[in-house]
Amino acid sequence: PVRYAAAQSPIAVEELSALSPLAAARRVGAWKEPRERSFLAPSAEGLADAIGDVVEKNKMAWLDADPRQIVDALVGPRFIASYLGAVEKALDDLSEERVGQIVEAVAGIQARAAAARSEETEDTDDWTYASHLGIRLIGALADRGRLADDDFELAWETVLAAVGERGPESGVEGDVLSRAINRPWSSALEAAFSLGGMGDGVDRRLLDLVDDLLLLPRPAGELARAIIATRIPWLRHIDADWFSGAEEDLL
Repeated sequence: PVRYAAAQSPIAVEELSALSPLAAARRVGAWKEPRERSFLAPSAEGLADAIGDVVEKNKMAWLDADPRQIVDALVGPRFIASYLGAVEKALDDLSEERVGQIVEAVAGIQARAAAARSEETEDTDDWTYASHLGIRLIGALADRGRLADDDFELAWETVLAAVGERGPESGVEGDVLSRAINRPWSSALEAAFSLGGMGDGVDRRLLDLVDDLLLLPRPAGELARAIIATRIPWLRHIDADWFSGAEEDLL
């Protein structure tokens, strides 16, 4: 039978684990993948996997490090995405101080992703994915009630920007909700709902956003509606007057 080898890291997990988180991140960020290499040679993919392993094995040290500095030091979007994925798994252990810094870090990642799309760089997809994971982190923090008032505005602006980065649709086949959940911009709408519903009521800006998205034509409008449809019972409950006015468009 054919056997597939896992991607190899150019820097061993043990070597990275022996360094402080920031020093390890700088070591990773300084690595450059050779232009020409064999298929089985150490790769950026392998190094990204190693980062996830290092964070999981040294969870508390990495969670105690300033995420803004870590993201800047890692440089590459693949490495940043792996770091964010590992942080998401340990989110409940994140200190209050680091929560606000995570929001700032994600805002920076979202801005870099937008710039990459605008400039059509080779790593645009990687930046988009890193931003997608960051926005998901913000949504998860909102779901847990972990965002302080001082962090909310930046979180909202960052998520709103992600919802607005729709770009061309890559296909219209398959279950619409599955497609919506897997598209970064429509997935970001879930984070917007998490933020907009953090208080006892609803942030009016969320309802304004829903009003705007209901006007989108297909295929983008179809994806937005798929996410919105999962929140219809909550919308009906949280603001009956608004729901009554939007009901025809919602249903």
